[in-house]
Amino acid sequence: MPQLNRTEERIEMESGLPQGSYGQSIEDWAERLQSMLRELSRIIPDRESEFLRIGQGIWELSGRSREIAEMAKDLARKAAGEAVKDGLEDLSGVLGDMEETSEGGSIQAIQQRCDELSDSVVGLQDKMGSFRPMLKRLRVLAMSIRIESARMGSEGKGFMGLASEVEDLGQKTGTYSREVEEKIQALLQSVQAARNSMLDVERLRAEEIEPLLRHVHDLQQEMNRLHGLSEDISASVSERTQAMSRQIGEIVSSVQFHDITRQQVEHVVQVLDEVQEILCPKNDGVGQQEDQQEKVKWLGDVSNLQVRQLSATRSELAQAMQQIRESLQAIAQSIHDQDQEMARFPGLDSDREHSVLGRLEDKVSSLIASLKEARISFESIIHRLDAMAGTLQDMEGFLATVEEMGEDIELIALNASIKSAHTGSKGRPLGVLAEAIRKLAYESGELLHQVSEGLQQITSVSEHFRSSAETAGSEARKKEELSHQLESILQQLRSSNSQVATLYRSLQQGSTELLERVGSLEQDLEVQYAVERELTTVMEGLEAIESEVRGLVPERTGTPRSTRLNSILERYTMESERLVHLAFSGLEAEDGSAGDPIGEGSQVQTESDFEDNIELF
Repeated sequence: MPQLNRTEERIEMESGLPQGSYGQSIEDWAERLQSMLRELSRIIPDRESEFLRIGQGIWELSGRSREIAEMAKDLARKAAGEAVKDGLEDLSGVLGDMEETSEGGSIQAIQQRCDELSDSVVGLQDKMGSFRPMLKRLRVLAMSIRIESARMGSEGKGFMGLASEVEDLGQKTGTYSREVEEKIQALLQSVQAARNSMLDVERLRAEEIEPLLRHVHDLQQEMNRLHGLSEDISASVSERTQAMSRQIGEIVSSVQFHDITRQQVEHVVQVLDEVQEILCPKNDGVGQQEDQQEKVKWLGDVSNLQVRQLSATRSELAQAMQQIRESLQAIAQSIHDQDQEMARFPGLDSDREHSVLGRLEDKVSSLIASLKEARISFESIIHRLDAMAGTLQDMEGFLATVEEMGEDIELIALNASIKSAHTGSKGRPLGVLAEAIRKLAYESGELLHQVSEGLQQITSVSEHFRSSAETAGSEARKKEELSHQLESILQQLRSSNSQVATLYRSLQQGSTELLERVGSLEQDLEVQYAVERELTTVMEGLEAIESEVRGLVPERTGTPRSTRLNSILERYTMESERLVHLAFSGLEAEDGSAGDPIGEGSQVQTESDFEDNIELF
């Protein structure tokens, strides 16, 4: 047996094989490689559905984010849209018209007219009371004439007719004056009713209409403020969702990790399959077998190279997954920030409890009811004033009749004086009575003149009162019409805001769903750890083979790599694989800092090449 050097002696001692005889070890390695091949061949295919679910989840996330971004843009457009702006401007304009209208008619001035009318009617009532003693004096005069006529005997018979005329005149005057007094009483009641209506209007104005108008104005200002806030928040949310959509777009550009990982693992499988074929060739009896020591050395090199390739694959997978996780976390944070921002979104949604639009609608509804009540009160006042005008006309007719009766009194007094003169000294008492009748006629005329002036004053005041009431009533009607315009504007705002509110709720729901999808996708990414564990198991197996090989055939520094090993380089289509191989071969550093180690005419693929050539999922 030839003498062995110390290295060869150590190899024989450790392996139990004579130097140059590796048959048993090669068979063991081939068997172990076969097991690794089975393990490696199923790592990606067995999880194809999980990787596909990740890809599908990312595409769905991308599609849903684009929908949400469009929804947010639509929300921003509608929240700042012309419909809402026009509605708020119309609301402001109508309120301005209502404020101007409220200054047009002074209820206090109308109340003053009403008080003047009441005083005038009361004064007329007092004057009409002066007719009572006048009627009493007429009855006394008629009785006195009968007495004197009876005392004179046959000479006084002519005075009996005069007494009857005085009595008849007294009865007529009493009847007509009572009718006038009844009319005055009705007039006074009408004035009092009108005054009460005015008090009701004043109460409405002071306690309901004016406060409601202030509330409506304040709420309108609040709506303008909230609309501006909604507009700002909607624009911010739209920008945020656009940025989120771009983030998801970056994730989409990373989903090719699945295909890259699969291809890289397949390349390792192809190399190991070739290794197994070389270790255990099927044509053992044909041609001269390779030097076993060279095979074993080549096995160690290939094992080391594939460990590096699998390590790079594992690292790239982890890096891609980590990038997706970080992007998903950033998206989740963006959704969280967006939810917080949208929580401040006020909207004008009348469906929400105590919302500005809802409160404004309630106030406008109450305002319409109060203005309607005020308008009805003014119409009642005008109706009463129309009735008063008819009463005043009737009273003027009565006064004309009473004036005629006053003329009759003067004729009676004249007739009494003539008859008294004809009877001489015996008829002197009748002359005194005739003078009393004449004086009564004068007083009656004066009283009738005062009553007539009182009626004219009442007519004048009532006309002014009616004019003021008509003006106020017209203003009340105009306010009521304007309040109905407010109602119509609010309905338009409700319709526009309903669209905004619907988009807002849809956007909230969409963000929640997006967040759930992000969480689900993060869970799906857990498949990375199982792949890494199984890749690590194969790598450890290859490292064990390499260690055993190095124990049998130590690596010699400076020894060139085999041609077969270098030919593997030509099969790589990915830059990362080529760089790992070149770094292993000593032609280029692992960071790719060398010149052109691949050789002239070689083509290195860039990331853009992958995007064009690798079919995602």
